[in-house]
Amino acid sequence: MLGRLRSESAVTVTPDQLPELLLHVAVVRPVFLWGAPGIGKSPLVCAFAESLGLDCVTLLGTQLAPEDLIGVPQIVENRSRFAPPELIASASLPFRPHGPVFRIT
Repeated sequence: MLGRLRSESAVTVTPDQLPELLLHVAVVRPVFLWGAPGIGKSPLVCAFAESLGLDCVTLLGTQLAPEDLIGVPQIVENRSRFAPPELIASASLPFRPHGPVFRIT
């Protein structure tokens, strides 16, 4: 399954395969889980986070504005850059075993 990700942008996985995908792929690039409502996507992600001793943070996409995720612009050394919220900024740094797992619904 992981080998297919090198050549494909989408793969189908079973619930049993999801932890491996998250463990090896989600640390390098975002993973989007798509499926019908009520099939257990959220509980699988939360169980994965719990199995690693990580928090699972739920963000409701319908109640977020872009600046809620990327932050507001600030001037640093005469250049404009975005200052994301602390929780998002800490998660965007290289993978750390104590960082949160985000579940955006």
